[in-house]
Amino acid sequence: MTTDLVVDFDGAQDSLSASLPGYERREKQSALAHKIESQIRGEGTSRHALLQASTGTGKSLAYLIPAILSGKKVVVSTATKALQDQIANKDLPFLAEHLGVDFTHSILKGRSNYLCRAEVARIGEDDPALATKIQNRLNELSTDGLGEVFEAGFYAEDASFDVTPIEFRKLTVGSGDCPGKSQCPFGETCFSERAKKDARDADVVVVNHALLCTDLWLDGVTGGKASMLGEYEVLIVDEAHELVDYATSVWGTTLREHTLKSLGEEASNFFGKIGSKDAREFTRQNDIYAALVSDLWGKLEVGRLRFTDIAELIDDLVKINCALVDMKNLVQAQGVRIDNGERDAKTVKSLKASFNRLIRRFENATASIGALVTADDENVKFVEEETKKFRGKSTTSKVIQALPVQMGEIFHHELWKDDRICRNCNGTGHEENDHNCFRCHGIGHKPNVTTLLLSATLTTDGGRFDYCAKQLGLTNYDTFDVGTPFDFQNQSRLYIPSHIPEPTQANKETWGSMSIAEIGDLINASDGRALVLFTSTKQMRAAYDHLSPRLPYTCLVQGNGTNKELARIFTEDEHSVLFATKSFMTGVDFQGSTCSLVVIDKLPFAVPTDPIVEARCELIEKRGGNTFAEFQVPMMTLVLQQAFGRLIRHSNDQGVVAILDRRLTSKGYGRKIVASLPDTPLITTIEEVQSFFEKVGA
Repeated sequence: MTTDLVVDFDGAQDSLSASLPGYERREKQSALAHKIESQIRGEGTSRHALLQASTGTGKSLAYLIPAILSGKKVVVSTATKALQDQIANKDLPFLAEHLGVDFTHSILKGRSNYLCRAEVARIGEDDPALATKIQNRLNELSTDGLGEVFEAGFYAEDASFDVTPIEFRKLTVGSGDCPGKSQCPFGETCFSERAKKDARDADVVVVNHALLCTDLWLDGVTGGKASMLGEYEVLIVDEAHELVDYATSVWGTTLREHTLKSLGEEASNFFGKIGSKDAREFTRQNDIYAALVSDLWGKLEVGRLRFTDIAELIDDLVKINCALVDMKNLVQAQGVRIDNGERDAKTVKSLKASFNRLIRRFENATASIGALVTADDENVKFVEEETKKFRGKSTTSKVIQALPVQMGEIFHHELWKDDRICRNCNGTGHEENDHNCFRCHGIGHKPNVTTLLLSATLTTDGGRFDYCAKQLGLTNYDTFDVGTPFDFQNQSRLYIPSHIPEPTQANKETWGSMSIAEIGDLINASDGRALVLFTSTKQMRAAYDHLSPRLPYTCLVQGNGTNKELARIFTEDEHSVLFATKSFMTGVDFQGSTCSLVVIDKLPFAVPTDPIVEARCELIEKRGGNTFAEFQVPMMTLVLQQAFGRLIRHSNDQGVVAILDRRLTSKGYGRKIVASLPDTPLITTIEEVQSFFEKVGA
C-alpha cells in the first residue's frame, strides 16, 4: 500500500471533490472520520472505541478512508452480506479508482459459500450430470483450474453460475466438516483456501460477523495457529449491535437429528464405495445408532433443559456418543485400504477426501454431545423447533442448543483485557514480539489491535453506551456519538395515541381490537406507504386478515413469500402496505415515500420464557441486580431504535413513526426510552397525524 499523495481524510475529500463533480461533503461524516483517524493513531484513551453514527452519516467511507490511509492491515466486519457486498464490490473499488492511493482489498466469506473440489469429485460418482456441469464451468473460466475461477465467484449467490441452490449445497462443506487443507487431497487448489490467502495478503479484507467470530474463536483455542485472517492492526466492526448474537452462536453448540443421521448415511456410502469387508458390521452399527438418535428425538420437548432434564437424557446421549466412537473407529480402520493398488489416482484422491471429511464429522459430533452433557452454569441448554421452507412446503424439526449465557465475560477475558495472565507463559513473561503468547497481545494473538465498533444504535437511557459496552465485555473504551444528519423536527413525527389502553394482560382484547382499528386509520392517513411491525405473528395475522380486505392498497404479509421478495414488491409499489414482524425492524432500507409510515404495535420486549433471556435474567438476579432496568429495557430500546430507523433514510424522507403503546408516556421507563429515540415532535391524536401528512404534501 502506498499513501504518498493523500495523507488524511480532509485531503481525501479534496481529491475526491476534484475528480468527481457533484461529490458531496458531509459534516457528520467528517467528524466521524476525524475521530477514527485519531483512534487509529493511538490518540484515544483506549485502543477500543464505541462509535455511534446514524443512518445518512456515510460511515462506510468515514472509516474506510482513514483505515486505508493509515497504511495498516485492516479487517472490516459487517452483520449482513448486503453491507459486506456493498463495501467489497462498490465502496472499495470506488476508492481504489478515485482516492489516488494504491491499496489491495479482498472479501472473505464462510467456507460453505465456495465450491468444494472434494465434493465435486465425490458427487461425480452419484450425480455425473451435475459433476459434468461443474467441470464444464471450470473449463470455461480457467485453463489452470484456479486463477480466474475464484475471481469469477463460485459463491452460492453467483447468478452467472447455472446451478440451483439445492445443487450447490451438495457441492460445498461447512468449516465444521472440512478436514482442513493439509488433510484434503484437493487442499492446494481449494477455492476457500485461495480466498483465505487473498484475504491474508490484502491491505483491507471484508468479512461478516459470523466469520470474524469463528476466526476469533479458532484464534483463542489454538493459540493463533488456525487463524483464517492472520495478523491485522485495525478491526472495524460495522453493525456492531449484532456482534454479540453472532458470537453467541459461534461459541455455542447445536445438535440436529438430520446432522447425526446423515453422518451415518454418509459413512455407509463410503463403505459401499470402498468395498470393505467391514461394510456389513458398519451397517449393523449404523442401524443401532440411527434408532438411538430417533429414540432421543422422540423424547425431546421444546423448552429449557435444566440439570434434571439433562440427567434424564444423559443415558441416551452417552449411548449415542459410544455408538459414534465405535463407528468412527471402524471408519478409521479403512484408511489403509483406500489406496489398494487397483484404483486410479483420481478415485484414490476422492476417497481420501471423503475419509478425512468423515473423521472430522465424527469428531465434531462427539464434541457437541460432550458439550451438552457437561454440567456448567456458563451455558444455557434448551430444545427449540426449527422451521425450514422449500418449494412452498415447511418442515419443522427439533434442535438441541447449548449457548453461552454471557458473551461479555468471554469477550472480556479472551479479546479485550490487556492485563490477563497468558496461558502459554503463565504470567512469567516472554520475549518481546513473541506472538505465541497470544493472550498477552490484545485480540487473540494479534498485537495492539485498534478496534472500532460502529452502529446507528449503541446508546440507551438517553445517550449512554453502558449497556452495549457491558454486553461486549468492554471496561476500558472511548465513545463518540456523531449525531444525526437529519432534521427530525421537520421531517418526522412520533405518534403515541393517548386513547388506547396499555397492552397489559387485563386489557389484551380491548388493546388488540383498538390497535388494529388505529392501524387502519393510520394507513389511510398516509395513503398506504406503510411498514406495520408487530411483536407477535398472531397479532400480525389478525391485523392483516381484518384490514387487507378493507384497505384500497396492495397488502403484503410476512410469510407469504420470501422477505426479499416482499421487500422488492413493497419498494416498487409505492402505496403498498407491508405487515411484518421483528425481522423487518432491522437491516432493511426503504428510501423515499414508499415507507412514509412505520407502525410498531407495542414495545418489543424480549419474551421472558425464551431460554437465553431467562438465563441472563437469572444471572442478573443472582448478582442482586434489576433485570428489568439492566436488561429488558435497554435491550428493547435498541430494537425500538432500529425499528424507528426504518423511516428516515435520506434528507428528503418525511413521515410518521407510530408506537401504539402509551407506556412510553405513562411510565418512567417509557419516558427514558423516548429520550433515547431521535428528537422528534410528539403527537397524540390521529388528527395531528393527518395534519402532518397534509402539511408535507404526502
